[in-house]
Amino acid sequence: MTIKQTLPILLTLSITLTLSIYPEEFDVHLQNPTFSGGTISTHEGGIISGEGIRIQAEHLAYTHKTEQGVLVKRVQASGNLLLEYQGKIFVGETLDYDLVEKTGTMTKGRTATDHWFVGGDTFNLQPDGSFWVAGAYLTTVEGVDPWWQLHSSRINVTSASFLSARNIKLRFFDIPIFWLPKIKFDLKLWKDSPIRYKFIWDQVLKQKISMRYQFFATETFGLFGRLDYRFRRGPGFALETDYQTTDKKVLFRTKSYGAHDKLVPDEHSNKRYRFQGLLTSTWRDDRTRLHLAYDKLSDDKMPSDFRSDDFEIDTQQRTILWVSHFTDNTISHFSLQPRINRFQSIDQELPLITLGIRPFPLGSSGIIFQNQFSAGYLNYTYATGIAKVLSSSRSSRLETRNTLYRKFRVGPVSFSPSIGFIGLHYSNTPQHHARGQAIGTYGFDLRSTLYKPYSTFLHTFQPYLQLDGLTAPTTPPPDHYIFTIEDGLTRETLFKPGLFQAFYPTSSLLPDVSLDLYTNIFVGKTAFHRALPKIYLTSEFQYPSWLISTDLIYNAQETVFDRANIRSAWTISEDAAFTLEFRHRSRFDWRKSDQTNFIVDIERPIHQLLHSPLSDGRNTILAKLQFRFLPLWTCHVESHIGTGRKNEPNYYAYEVKLTTLLTGRWQVEFGYKYSPSTRQWIFPSVKLLNARF
Repeated sequence: MTIKQTLPILLTLSITLTLSIYPEEFDVHLQNPTFSGGTISTHEGGIISGEGIRIQAEHLAYTHKTEQGVLVKRVQASGNLLLEYQGKIFVGETLDYDLVEKTGTMTKGRTATDHWFVGGDTFNLQPDGSFWVAGAYLTTVEGVDPWWQLHSSRINVTSASFLSARNIKLRFFDIPIFWLPKIKFDLKLWKDSPIRYKFIWDQVLKQKISMRYQFFATETFGLFGRLDYRFRRGPGFALETDYQTTDKKVLFRTKSYGAHDKLVPDEHSNKRYRFQGLLTSTWRDDRTRLHLAYDKLSDDKMPSDFRSDDFEIDTQQRTILWVSHFTDNTISHFSLQPRINRFQSIDQELPLITLGIRPFPLGSSGIIFQNQFSAGYLNYTYATGIAKVLSSSRSSRLETRNTLYRKFRVGPVSFSPSIGFIGLHYSNTPQHHARGQAIGTYGFDLRSTLYKPYSTFLHTFQPYLQLDGLTAPTTPPPDHYIFTIEDGLTRETLFKPGLFQAFYPTSSLLPDVSLDLYTNIFVGKTAFHRALPKIYLTSEFQYPSWLISTDLIYNAQETVFDRANIRSAWTISEDAAFTLEFRHRSRFDWRKSDQTNFIVDIERPIHQLLHSPLSDGRNTILAKLQFRFLPLWTCHVESHIGTGRKNEPNYYAYEVKLTTLLTGRWQVEFGYKYSPSTRQWIFPSVKLLNARF
């Protein structure tokens, strides 16, 4: 056998070339290769690999020779081309790579990060692992022909996966619909598109096209622009910032939105705006916390006219600064809450300082002493218009709350009596002079916990009796300003007897059960005609996948159920869940933020409360069903039935929504809604959005 006959066989098995001048070693594996003029090639597939590079293709040519005194080491590849280069994977049509200069050119190439795909006409590979692409596009869609893309004549990607591009066109199905000057962001950090868009066709006021564009991004900071057009109202623009430190201890977000509203009458300004910001921070081992929020509005109807989750930071339409600090023995709090929107009525804190001292024992007596102090300047200012009728309330306010309590235990019975003092001082009152206020507090908590095991469950039995009392204030409420409900305290003696029971099964066939039955007994003068006006019952029956809970209040004085809330939730399977809820509220169940505070029940006659906004009887039935009928398809059905509201017709609303996930993590939602506000079938709601728009 001649040398020419044995050479292809040896090359087929393996060829390893090592140059003494260039220490890099390359392994060349070719199937049925041929050799000519310093070039080894094949058309039957092969692999060429070395440090930081691996080339696999159907057609491969490896050149190793010297031309005019210059060393040439080059690889040309095409056909089912796969390139691994500096930790990145590329596919394309052809590759011409210089092994000496460590540069190369790939045509019709494509590469990917964890969340992005970059492709284009020509990839230009650089020695440091960076590359730039001519005739480039960026997308989150898998496949050679993405249905959406950001297109640019050139995209640059550094070795650290930092992408930059100019003169970008957003294309849908190859149709350009938007132009952007530039983008710049980290491909590894940003999981979502620098451009996000949403199309909503819903109720008439919600027909909207929205687009969000990321101007700049780093590991901790993002700058965004948002453009939307509401078909009924007109265009709007927002500038947004998002900053968060790597340790997540500092968060700062802003949204500044302006809109031209064509529905506003000519005599009023049609320029609407909303400026929001939220800053939170912790330091000193999380012992010090800061919260700053602001919300400047052009008018009081701005949040409702331009209602959208896109423009909410959860400022609660307040402007406030508070700082709290925790030590081993104290909790201090500073708050400043000014009014920056003249159409709002607000209790301004200018400022308010609170200090709480850790409860401590008095010697060996077992008595615990608890103290809290506050000082501030308060100014309750009414909105423009109302201020012409009601004057503002302003005064410095000093408060001290001091409580002594002790716990006694005899067998299974515990008894915790308490006695305390509330002292207040106002520098100004409606009579234009200073006033003091003193109120005594007293109470106890008596309870016992018993239990008995059975063969199938454990029964716990906890009877209890609580007393909360306040002495008559030395200064009646009309003689000083009322800034919060804490300024409206009145004489109260309230007993709360109750019985709590729980059943813990030892078998999965039985549910976990809890029952709490109690009432409130009022002593002294109240608006009720009896000492025991209402009876309360809360219960819960729970299996691992099923729950039913109740919240009942029976009004013995009016012989009606003040409240009857019954809720059932069932996780049918990993693909389906269902909830059904009935809510009843009588006109005697006052709408209070704190249902355990009975000051208004004691001080105000029932007939006055019935003719106030606190009385709002109604019945509501809520139902929700969600099920996944295909791997990428989910159906959500929700209905809302309302009856029994005074001077209001019964109402019925429902929504049926289908959700699916398209390629590249893009979610599509569409469905139908019906609500009494439109009195008709509304247009289908269609949303095309990125998962984190």
